[in-house]
Order: sequence, then structure tokens, then C-alpha cells
Amino acid sequence: MKHYKDLTDAQKTAAIEKCLNQVIQSSIEIGLEFFPEELQEMAEAAVLKAEAMQTPWFTHEYLLDVPEIKEWYKAMAQLDAEEAIYPKPGEWAVYLPNDVWKASRRVLHGIAMVHKTLSEGEGIANAKLIAAAPDLLEACRLALKTYQEITTEGFEAGEDFAAREALAGAIWKATGEEV
Repeated sequence: MKHYKDLTDAQKTAAIEKCLNQVIQSSIEIGLEFFPEELQEMAEAAVLKAEAMQTPWFTHEYLLDVPEIKEWYKAMAQLDAEEAIYPKPGEWAVYLPNDVWKASRRVLHGIAMVHKTLSEGEGIANAKLIAAAPDLLEACRLALKTYQEITTEGFEAGEDFAAREALAGAIWKATGEEV
């Protein structure tokens, strides 16, 4: 698991760029209330300009033409990139922002979101289960292979130890239970 400070300069730049695109997209989807109060008038003028030019698909460009909004977008993207987690390939992590529980594979790009309409305990349990899914699948594959091939003598000699450990580890990751 990496954090922003562990990334290379090129990775940091890519993370900020991705976050910038997401912030801009969110601002367009949500509308003027997305912006802080002091920027709302400027944002509204940019949106109206795009509408007047009959080019709503360029709204983001008109917003970026406003220096204050551009700086605010950059600051938001920087904060998002710095707060994100960066799992290694194949590694999933539980990300717990204020309004959702998310099992995430890439920076701020989830594979599943567990909304807070559930109780907090149930939401966290679901997020942990989703994050543990790759380990659970791998443990099941190892156990199946082991138990298909093991002999009675091998079982008595503990040749199934790796499979049992993988299963116990995956169960612990999903539930926190020691098995």
C-alpha cells in the first residue's frame, strides 16, 4: 500500500491529473453548489457563457478560463491526491470517506461503494468483505487444489498447512476473526 508521499514524481503528476479531471467532472455534474460561495458567481458566468455559445460540452474549458476557479480546482485535486491510497496491482483496500465506504483498487476509483444507508458496522463489514475478495478467492483455489491432491499420509503430515493458513488469513481480513 502506498501513500502520496511514496509515489514517484511522475506518479504524483498522474494522480493529481486524474483527481483534477474528477473534480472538474463532479463540479459539472453537481452544479454551482459544488463551488465555494466566493466562486459561485464566477462559475455561473462561465456556465452561462457556455450556454450562450451553445457549447455546453466546453463548460469545463470556460470554468478553467477563470483563474480563481482554476486555482481552486488545482488545490482540490492536490488534496484529493494527497489523501488517497495507492494499492499495488492486485491489492484492494478499504477506503472510508465521510459519506461512503469504498473498496478501492486505484486512486479514488472504486470497484464498489457501500453507502451509509446501512448501519456503520454493516457498511464497514461489507467494505472489508469486498476488499478481502481477492484473498478469499485465492485461498479457496489453494484449498481446492490442496484437498484434491492430498493423500491421507500428506494430511496427517500437515501438507495442508499452507491452505489452512491462506483460508484463516482471508477470513481474518474479511471479518477480523481469528480462526
